[in-house]
Order: sequence, then C-alpha cells, then structure tokens
Amino acid sequence: MITSALHRAADWAKSVFSSAALGDPRRTARLVNVAAQLAKYSGKSITISSEGSEAMQEGAYRFIRNPNVSAEAIRKAGAMQTVKLAQEFPEL
Repeated sequence: MITSALHRAADWAKSVFSSAALGDPRRTARLVNVAAQLAKYSGKSITISSEGSEAMQEGAYRFIRNPNVSAEAIRKAGAMQTVKLAQEFPEL
C-alpha cells in the first residue's frame, strides 16, 4: 500500500511539473522529485518529507534557494496541467 502511494505521488508530480520551464532539465527533474516527496508527506515539513536523508533535505533547500528557479514557472506548469485536466469535464 505504501509503495502504491509513493508511485501515485511520483506520477502526480511528474504529470504536473515535468513541463516546468526552469532552463535546465536537471532543475525540472529536481522539481518533480521534491514535489513527489512533499506530496507523499502532504502538509509536513521538508525535514519530515526527506525521510531522515540529510542529502535529500539539503537538495530540497538548495532547489528552493536557487536563483534560476522561478516560482512563476512552477506555478505556470501546475496551472497548465490543471487546465488540461479540466478540459475533460464539460461542466467546468
């Protein structure tokens, strides 16, 4: 069951953020990984979502502090995926 939840979080993060234009595919991959970890521990801190891995925790904080990472690009990727999913429902 836990493995299934992990895959769902990873699949969700990939579907929402893999199109983020962060200027380097490695940054986009890092975004997907960080988002998956945070989704797996929704509402928890980066420290808790890092599952005791100092490297994972530091990687998440470095990603957030990276001046080449644009919150607007992350927001746009999420919004575009939401629009795409909403098109499947004529009521929306």
